[in-house]
Amino acid sequence: MQFKVLGPLEVIDGDERLVLGGPKQRAVLAVLLLDANRVVPAAQIIERVWGDDAPERAANTLQVYISNLRKLLDPTKRAAESRLRTQPPGYELRIADDELDLLQFEHDVAAARALAAADRPAEAAERFRAALALWRGEPLSDLAGEAFATSLTSMTVRIAERRVAALEDRIDADLAVGRHGEVISDLDDAIRDHPYREGLRAQRMLALYRSGRQAEALQSYQQARELLLDELGIDPGAELQELERAILRQDPALDLAAVTVSADDDAPTARVTADDLDLGFLHLADGTRHILGRQPCTLGRHRENTLAIADANISRRHAVIQLVDGDFLLTDLGSTNGTFVNGTAVQERRLVSGDDIRLGDTVLRFTTLAAS
Repeated sequence: MQFKVLGPLEVIDGDERLVLGGPKQRAVLAVLLLDANRVVPAAQIIERVWGDDAPERAANTLQVYISNLRKLLDPTKRAAESRLRTQPPGYELRIADDELDLLQFEHDVAAARALAAADRPAEAAERFRAALALWRGEPLSDLAGEAFATSLTSMTVRIAERRVAALEDRIDADLAVGRHGEVISDLDDAIRDHPYREGLRAQRMLALYRSGRQAEALQSYQQARELLLDELGIDPGAELQELERAILRQDPALDLAAVTVSADDDAPTARVTADDLDLGFLHLADGTRHILGRQPCTLGRHRENTLAIADANISRRHAVIQLVDGDFLLTDLGSTNGTFVNGTAVQERRLVSGDDIRLGDTVLRFTTLAAS
């Protein structure tokens, strides 16, 4: 069962999207999901769902909603065995990390930050991408128009803040491997949504400078300065001011200190640190490529995979590629339609640069860093 709050509230059981009831029952479920695996007092649920308009019998109505949700989520189990349990003074909804998109997002972001801290920015960037791909819109966007939604706003605002922080971290990782030209459009979009966020402004200035667009980088600073002065009455912070001075003097510290490695003619140059020389790549039919590193890469149709592939003939968790004794090992995970390398069905195979991997109707080309 999959629970989704990073966008409209959804619960999917297998291939079926569950009908969750009216707005307030959905709100009760949302409150429990936002505090998954913790006991939420009944009084707190009532305050968040009804606010100042709680009826006299709100506690009884809440019990009805809880009963309805139990039947929906665990129709064959008794109340004591349900994942939605009564735990005085309230209720607890027990959810595994891979069942709730919010928990999966937090897990992936934590893993990505650990990779970045270990000086593995290429892998960190891909893990951040996987985390951000879980988002389908604003948290609980289908409940935003309800009268009671203001009581949930503080919770959803905090969650949305985690998204933009993860985006900033992903862009830092991309900048660390030389993708400065690729991130500029992402930064333009993010700045439109968060115009006062100086971290995004600093990243855009650095990306422009490293792309040989020094004048535009300085112009970007002036635009930020004018916005902050006109609308907030403040000067840019110390980070932006120092970055402007560093760009004016063309400070060598702004340059990317990394090993430059030639990539495919049609792909951007990849810059990696010396510690990342055991990277491999999966090349997709649309010209993009997925970086393989020290972390296992799961392949499948479900978005929980490291590389999710939209192909109806691919299993939810189809195969995994992981680094074993210096080689990338491909293992089929009991898929329905099998895993093929160069046209031959395999259960397990050590990959060689140039191998074609077929999952369902999708073909991926595997290459090593030296061959890329």
